[in-house]
Amino acid sequence: PDIVTCRHRDVIADGFIVSVSDDSHIVANAAILDLPNPWDVVSHISKVLFSGGRVCFFSPCIEQVQRTVSALGENGFREVETMEILQRQYSIIELTEYQRQ
Repeated sequence: PDIVTCRHRDVIADGFIVSVSDDSHIVANAAILDLPNPWDVVSHISKVLFSGGRVCFFSPCIEQVQRTVSALGENGFREVETMEILQRQYSIIELTEYQRQ
């Protein structure tokens, strides 16, 4: 059985429903999304995510985060957490014997 199913589609325009002919819904434990306007899909996610399911949005701007958190609250999501993930580049240089002392 499949544990992870990946789909590539326009979820803002089409939502998460895959088969319109039989009106079936995807039932998901989690969704991971990287969108410029994630607040536009929150209502779609609430229709397909199991109760207690997790959703993760990647948003580079705090304004995106604020609008998304607001939409999550309006759609019944609870226990919303926001965290910042930083990537830092390091330069590794070799020290001379003198610098090691």
